[in-house]
Amino acid sequence: MADAGARSTKSASSASVIVRDAFFCEDNVLLTTEVCVRSLSESTADPLTVFGNVAIRSAVTCTLTTDGLSPFSADLRIVIPFDRMTAPQLHAVRAIAASMQDMSVTRYRHPNGSFSASCPRDSRKVLVEPAVLLFAINVLILRAVAGHSIDTNTVINVTQQRILACVSVHRSQLARADDLTRAYVAAKDGNPSRAQVV
Repeated sequence: MADAGARSTKSASSASVIVRDAFFCEDNVLLTTEVCVRSLSESTADPLTVFGNVAIRSAVTCTLTTDGLSPFSADLRIVIPFDRMTAPQLHAVRAIAASMQDMSVTRYRHPNGSFSASCPRDSRKVLVEPAVLLFAINVLILRAVAGHSIDTNTVINVTQQRILACVSVHRSQLARADDLTRAYVAAKDGNPSRAQVV
């Protein structure tokens, strides 16, 4: 029986790592963050800040719902719908769902008829790199204010201050987020000298 428990813990940890790597890597974090922020937009006045706080301080978990994947058990309003996932992300979710057969999964049937199944939590916290999350939030702000006469730096700084009022992020992570944002702007514009956004 101890072997089954060890297998369950290993699978839970693997599920969290799979979610982090499939959805929050540098290649996918922009789409994932946009989708997650939209999932919060009807229930909160400041979805960017709420998402940033949850995603930076919370361990990545794996809860599959009727509608999609909830990557943070700290806020189950954050959901990535199946129809917004890329083919590799759907493949990763299918692999997790298949591995749930070997885990002590927590299943819920909700009053509205939907269901959810959560992988067990592991003692090892699997976290998303704060720099990558802050970079994605910065890019969402850049996209939102494009074409408006709004100071982008001010909006980014205020949003980061709101997030940092609730979570602690090392200075090197903030610098890396700025570097990633500058590189994104330079690549988008095709002009490396315009990399003075943040």
